[in-house]
Formats: sequence, structure tokens, C-alpha cells
Amino acid sequence: HREENYYLIDKSRIKKILNTADANLFFKFFQLIKLNGANDKFHYLIPKSNFQESFIKNNKSLSRLIDKVAADRKLSEYTPKLNVNLRLSWNGLMIKSLIRGARFLKIPELALLALESLESINRNHWDGNKLIGKKNKKTNTVAPTFLDDYACVADALIELIEYKWDDDMFYLSKNIIDKMIEDFWDYDEGFWFSSHKSEPTLFRPKLIFDEATPSGYGVAIVVLTKMGLMSSDNHYLKIAKRAIELQARVIKEDSRGCPSLIYASHFYNMAKLIIFRGGLEEITAWSERLDEGFHPHLISVKISSKVRNNLFDKSFPSTKDAVAYICGKGYSTGPIQNENEVFESIKTQ
Repeated sequence: HREENYYLIDKSRIKKILNTADANLFFKFFQLIKLNGANDKFHYLIPKSNFQESFIKNNKSLSRLIDKVAADRKLSEYTPKLNVNLRLSWNGLMIKSLIRGARFLKIPELALLALESLESINRNHWDGNKLIGKKNKKTNTVAPTFLDDYACVADALIELIEYKWDDDMFYLSKNIIDKMIEDFWDYDEGFWFSSHKSEPTLFRPKLIFDEATPSGYGVAIVVLTKMGLMSSDNHYLKIAKRAIELQARVIKEDSRGCPSLIYASHFYNMAKLIIFRGGLEEITAWSERLDEGFHPHLISVKISSKVRNNLFDKSFPSTKDAVAYICGKGYSTGPIQNENEVFESIKTQ
């Protein structure tokens, strides 16, 4: 934990780095907050409430001082070391968050960043058949990938599809999920953390409980449910159901340790897919109205009438005017043409 000292500030050190006038200017815009339990020497450094306005007015002066302080801190013995590991699961979680920010906060730039990241994963970590970890150039070895990597990357791809339909991303997510089933699924045991094809180990875990990140087991159930509804393929839904059944005892007896698994179970039971079709402007307005509410059990996609879609065109055809189809496990409504009726149907289905 020595590296945590890198993130704390010694006021006397800043006064030593900067001359008196510069130090006074620096502390006009930053304040020091004492860390509970730490000695009086170290504090957190945070901007004052007027920082944004002040920084604009004093940009050059403040930037110079901040750079001097930052340069000194890089020489510290406590400087954090660069973590060169790449975790696809962590990337998937972050990318999903970016897309949600674009969707619910109306910041489209976040979606562009997410798309660029997913395209990078497609180029560099999907070989057309499986996800591959980062290559170590010194040893010429490739880091292994695990259930969490497949589940979280697929979840991010589906989140992107909900934000803006993309055929390539849909089929990429489907291929990743198919590979996840092939390499990690066991009908009698559920999802293993490591691949069936990985090197044998003394202990092969199934990670059901959440740790620093959500359980890949729970995320896998969610993406299987979403893919089952979007592709109208019961194969995915049957695996999701079986995965829940195998962990029923864990859910009942140790629910505090597996919130992701509990959410996945609830999601499987309640999930519905809403397909918006028609003029882009109108279906976007319907979709945005949906986003204004809290609907954790809903999946939604919007596809313009100007775009051909092999997946939905036959069963859920587009029309000139906006329509919506609501689908669940084993049922779907006919085209609903009235916006208010769509939202009433969501409540009653």
C-alpha cells in the first residue's frame, strides 16, 4: 500500500517546489483535505469550487504550476507502476458504461469512443473463432481468456446494438456467445471460469460470487437471455434457465454474495424485447421516451424503415409509420402503431 502515498500531498513539499508567489497562487485554487488516520503531513488535494472558472482565466499560469507539481511527483519512490495487463472483461464493463452514458446522458461522443474500442477488440483480440488475450512479445505467449471476458465483451456489444443497430456487431456478439457456450458451458455443472481447452489445473473454479467486478456467471445468463430474445432462438434461453437452476441453492442460501446472479435470474424471468421500426426520427423519439423511465428488464432496438434487416424483416416488418413489437419468451405482439399504447403494453405484458 506504499503507492497510496503518491496520491497524497505534502504541503511543505509544494512550497519547496514552487516559490512563495506561485505557491500562494496554487493554493488559491486548490484545497488540502486531511486524510482520516494519516499523519498531519499528508492531505488530499482537490480543486476549490471556483476552480473551473478560475482555470479558464488563469490557464497558462495554473497549467505551468500543475505541471511542475506533477513532474516532481513522478520522481517519487511511491509512483504507481504501469499495469501492462489487459483484461477484456474490464474493457467490456467500461465500454458498456460509455454506451449507457451516450444513451441516457445524450452524449454521442461516448458512443463513438465505445465503438472505436469494440472495433479494436474485434481487430486485435478476436481471431474469427475465439477471444485472445494480450501477447507477450518477450515470451511469445498469449494471455488466456476466461468466462468473464466473453460475457462482458458480449454484453458491451449488445448494449451498443441497443443504442444503434449494427449488423456486424450483432453477429460478432452472437459468435462470441456461441464460443462462450462451447468453451465454458457444462450442462451438469454450469459455466466454468476457465475454458474446457485450457491447461488442466488442480482446482477448476466456477466463480458465482461478485468480487471487484460482477460475476461472469451472472453476466453470461443476461447475455444469453438477450441473445435468445433478439435472435428468437430458444437454445440460448434454455442454457440461461439451466444455469440459473444449477445455482438455485446459492441464490437461496447466500444471496448477499451474488447480486449479479440474483439480477440475472430476475432478468431472465422478466425480460422483454421491444423492436421499434419505421421512420428514424419517430422511432428515435419513442426510444428516447422509453429511456426516460427505469426499465431494467427491457431490451430495445430501433431499426429504420430505410435499412434492410435480415433478422427482423420477415417476422417484424417495417412500415412507413412507426410501429413497435413487444416480444417475450414464447410470444410477441402484432405491430403497435400508437405511441401511448406501446407504453401501456409494456406495463401489462
